[in-house]
Formats: sequence, structure tokens, C-alpha cells
Amino acid sequence: MTTTLAPAPESVGSPARLRRTSADFLSEAARAARVDRVRAREARAMAAACEHRARRAPSQSAMYLREALRLRREAAAFEIDAALHDEAIAAVWQLIDAGDVRAAH
Repeated sequence: MTTTLAPAPESVGSPARLRRTSADFLSEAARAARVDRVRAREARAMAAACEHRARRAPSQSAMYLREALRLRREAAAFEIDAALHDEAIAAVWQLIDAGDVRAAH
């Protein structure tokens, strides 16, 4: 997972901002998941373009098909990363909910 909990660059000088909250983590993880999904969609579109070129240029089809395969694998990796971010978000929400239940008792 690529989300970090380091302070944002503009807030490093502020001692009060050095402490991160669960909301910070949730927003960073959600943004990372969205970025991963966009990258996966772009990789799939580029793979489809390569496959189309492979059909149009039979002499270079092997090269285009290899590139399409690489792009499809890259798209799958981005989807896995997005799913891991979603899983982390769900885990944080469970911790927040568990804390609310403990605080109520």
C-alpha cells in the first residue's frame, strides 16, 4: 500500500499538525484507491489500443501483444492496490466503530 502517514509538506512547521488523525488516513487511502483505479483504467485502454494495433499491423503483432499483456498485468496490479486501500479503509472504520462502542460503555 502506498499511503503514508507522514505530515503534509505545508504543515511540517506546525507542531499541532504533526499529529495525524484517522480522518487523514481515510482521506489519503481513499484518494490512493481512486488514483489506482484511474491508472488501471488507463492501462486497460492502452492495452486495448495495442491489441488493435496488433490486428492492423501483423508484422509487428508480437511486439504489440507483449505490450498489451504487460499493460493488462499492470492494470491488474493497480486494481489489487486499490482493493488493499479499500480494505485498509474498512479496517480503520472498524477500529473507529469499536472505539465508539467502548466509549459508550
